[in-house]
Amino acid sequence: MNAQQEFICATPDGTAPSQPGAYSFADDIPTLENFTPVVFNVFFWGINDNNGYSAFPLTENTALSAVAKMNIEFNQFGIFFKYYGMDFIDSDQYYIVDRGAGELYGHASIFDYVRANNLRKTDAFNIYVPYSTLGFAGAAEERKRVNMVMNGFSIINSHTLLSHETGHCFNLKHTFVNWHDNACEHVTRDITNQHYNADKRGDSITDTAAMPDFKDEHYWELRDMGYTPEEADSLAIPYKYIDPVTFEYTGTGDDCLNPPVAYDIFPIDVKNIMSYSPAAPQYSKKFTTGQKIRMHEAILEDSYDEFGAATTTFATLYEPYKGSYPLYYPHPQPWPMPMFQPGFTYDFIECCCEYIQPAEYGDPNFSVEPGHVVKHVDKYLTLYNQIYHPNHSAIIIHEIDQAFGATSVQKCYDNYQTPPILGGKVIRFNDNILNANVTITQKDSTQITDPQLIPNLDNGLYKIETNYGNGVDEETVIYKTGN
Repeated sequence: MNAQQEFICATPDGTAPSQPGAYSFADDIPTLENFTPVVFNVFFWGINDNNGYSAFPLTENTALSAVAKMNIEFNQFGIFFKYYGMDFIDSDQYYIVDRGAGELYGHASIFDYVRANNLRKTDAFNIYVPYSTLGFAGAAEERKRVNMVMNGFSIINSHTLLSHETGHCFNLKHTFVNWHDNACEHVTRDITNQHYNADKRGDSITDTAAMPDFKDEHYWELRDMGYTPEEADSLAIPYKYIDPVTFEYTGTGDDCLNPPVAYDIFPIDVKNIMSYSPAAPQYSKKFTTGQKIRMHEAILEDSYDEFGAATTTFATLYEPYKGSYPLYYPHPQPWPMPMFQPGFTYDFIECCCEYIQPAEYGDPNFSVEPGHVVKHVDKYLTLYNQIYHPNHSAIIIHEIDQAFGATSVQKCYDNYQTPPILGGKVIRFNDNILNANVTITQKDSTQITDPQLIPNLDNGLYKIETNYGNGVDEETVIYKTGN
């Protein structure tokens, strides 16, 4: 798969007209903290061939892992994502999306195809995952829209590509826009300097540095030296001027002023999510404060009315993405337990009393024992079958509490209900070993629940079977040696 070689973004920076006053160009923490946290649904579409086959199929675990990455990156500044489900599209044409053949933005655009064929959720972000892609690894449909495409390899193996494309959806440009022409962003960050243009050039974010495309900087250096495109392409070293360990910029690049001003680039600038830089340890690449503000402002502007449509409530984050809550204990096995999406830090704490099904969101009429954590889940946990809501507990999601600056305990589930007991049997193993030499005594519902049942048994080895009205048969083996 070509996409394995590099994680290449194909989203064009282009121009996207904005409503007057929609963007403040601020880059301070107090401005960022003024935005109200928000939740978006996210739906995934695996693209198979016409026969429903994929050599790299989308799985639920892959989709959950992707949502976890999004939440871990974006929760820090009040943007949350709810896993909304997944489905499949069978299409030979888009099984491999070829950018050069016009299947990304051209006459055969996948985004036009899914709109024309109603293969999108209008109330969610839509992420399309073909087997592979040619000429790119990931792309957003357009800045300020909610649809993306990313090949299966990249959505699993890239730590930042999904966050990068989501950043484009929220109206972020690449940090190096127009770096190699006369309309470049100038290095100075002194707003009194006549050459200051950080709010108008490059990505128009004032706290990202003026910088080159680190991946292609050497290529353009060779071109400027007179090499042909073919020669430069064969000789160029991607990320030549980035130290792969420290992420320090070692080049001698400068801006387009006359005389030019040398770049003032630090490792934190290199590791910006919207730059092109080498792979880094997971979650070590970041957005700046100004970029975070820009994203929130884009959500409020909502140029295409897609962000509002994709928004959901915080209550949904306290709902399982699959499974159900048993009405009785014991319950049939296996039971599809209520499963919760990864990427959050959960504490399920002891609660009371008598909620056969979870309390409604916002219900304050239950008590909790904050010091008794029934189950703790780390946001980095990858064993997704362990993230479920246990009985006798309520839910704390720490990232939500941090976003709102207050502790919220929700959805107490405290079920002591047992199904009707129909009867049962007492099986005595006559040889006092587990074999087929047994004596079976049937018991009705009163007899099998009699507190004196076991005290009245003779010494020996028994299996006591209780039959419940929900189809559960509960078995208990005892060895009685005295009263």
